[in-house]
Amino acid sequence: MTHNLIQSEHVTEEQRSLLSSLSNFRMMEFKPLYPLSEYRAALDAVNASLKPAHVKVLMVKIEEILQFAENFGKGLEKMDLTFVAKTYREGLEDLPADLLTEAVSQLKRDYKWTHKYPTPADLREIIMYRLEARRTLRWKLNGVLDNWPDDDA
Repeated sequence: MTHNLIQSEHVTEEQRSLLSSLSNFRMMEFKPLYPLSEYRAALDAVNASLKPAHVKVLMVKIEEILQFAENFGKGLEKMDLTFVAKTYREGLEDLPADLLTEAVSQLKRDYKWTHKYPTPADLREIIMYRLEARRTLRWKLNGVLDNWPDDDA
């Protein structure tokens, strides 16, 4: 499952294999399977996959949600759009662009607009597993690098 967590633009096939090797990672049992440079490169790739979306991308996605809601008659005329946009920005500003795009696309495809207007939490829930999986990979890679055997560095 690890191979699906990081989008291909961030990770090479070799790095995918390295990341998959960490799926059952236990620090006490760790024996390096790859050179140190590959673990460092994998950490760089995971960090890149966690980089928050640029503010312009975020604002475009917020506008997309608002337009979608407006077209489905969800009462935007009764809402303070400045407050709504600020709330979305604060609630989503840490999300990577690919996960933000995925969340907005899935929201437009699957959300049941009949009962309430979607919140930032609704969007986060869509991609939370993938976001947490990336954070876990970063934690594991940092653990590997922090505990690298001295004779192999």
